[in-house]
Amino acid sequence: MKQATLPAFLCPKGNTALTRIGKNNDGGYLVELQDVQNAECLLGLGINDDWSFEKDFCAKKDVNLLAFDASVSASGFLKRALKTLPAFFLPVFVRRVATYLDYKFFFRGKRRHIRSFVGVDAPPSYLSMRHVFDMVRAKDLGKCFLKVDIEGSEYRILEDLIANAQATTGLAIEFHDCDLNMGRIEAFVARYPLHLVHVHANNFSPLTHTDLPLVLELTFSEVEPVTTDVTLPHPADMPNNKRQNEICFLFE
Repeated sequence: MKQATLPAFLCPKGNTALTRIGKNNDGGYLVELQDVQNAECLLGLGINDDWSFEKDFCAKKDVNLLAFDASVSASGFLKRALKTLPAFFLPVFVRRVATYLDYKFFFRGKRRHIRSFVGVDAPPSYLSMRHVFDMVRAKDLGKCFLKVDIEGSEYRILEDLIANAQATTGLAIEFHDCDLNMGRIEAFVARYPLHLVHVHANNFSPLTHTDLPLVLELTFSEVEPVTTDVTLPHPADMPNNKRQNEICFLFE
């Protein structure tokens, strides 16, 4: 394993009943199972072509889903599939058709895909996090679990996450460019009232010269840790990039 160095404030204070939601390797997150059971709604911020987290979550708890991503659509998946036909890339064509069919099957009824990015307040293509929480309240969807992977825009929504923490059961969030934003991450961890229960490094991104991961996945929970022993990587952790070694941590 590679070893990374993290500041002490990122060390979880204890263990909870973490379970893996989503597919193996990239796309899956460790979350507290009780937070899933307590959720009445799931907010998926950033799906690209992988909604395995949302699918697995809804299989464990059949909740309303609002998934936000302006970069993808059913027609887009179909067009990309058809582009592979002239070159006879049959395996690629089959995979893309399967993605299109899965999208059409999954996002229906109370599972909605909203073609908007979350971060900047410029509707309809861009929505603020405050706007998203207003939508949840207007539809009376109840307390939400949040999954956030929005490629750097997470820093734009941190204040609204703090202000609406009472409306959430848990949060799985990916922080990007951690070397440039560690102060903002520390301030968020200090002010966010949910408990930091897990940290994982995305090994698709390198370590800096000071052995700091550029991308970190953090999980927060309503459930207070019951033990003080923390094992990282967690037994359910997997490297995002299965071709590279997992990253372990030294806290200082």
